[in-house]
Amino acid sequence: MRKEEYTEKRPLCISVLPSVCIFVSEDTMSVKHTRLGKHGVLVSNLCLGTMNFGWVTPEEESFKIMDRALELGINFFDTADVYGWSVEHGLTEEIIGRWFAQGGGRR
Repeated sequence: MRKEEYTEKRPLCISVLPSVCIFVSEDTMSVKHTRLGKHGVLVSNLCLGTMNFGWVTPEEESFKIMDRALELGINFFDTADVYGWSVEHGLTEEIIGRWFAQGGGRR
């Protein structure tokens, strides 16, 4: 391959909060939505990982992160009942539940 044909693709950072970045490649920069199954819900092609909510990231900051992700069109959040490890299993899911309970288009 000739040198001028090579272009390096670097990951881009979508800023959610000053302390948080979502790294994506240039070809996945835009948030797109797809259906889960034939008649499933529409979910974003980017997923927000929540495993640090509660035991590393305080609840208030977790809410801000989820609000900003939703503003950007990200509606696919990864969670599990074991997240919150050393503090309490399921803590992350409880935080997400309280965030949903605020209403305002969060469901």
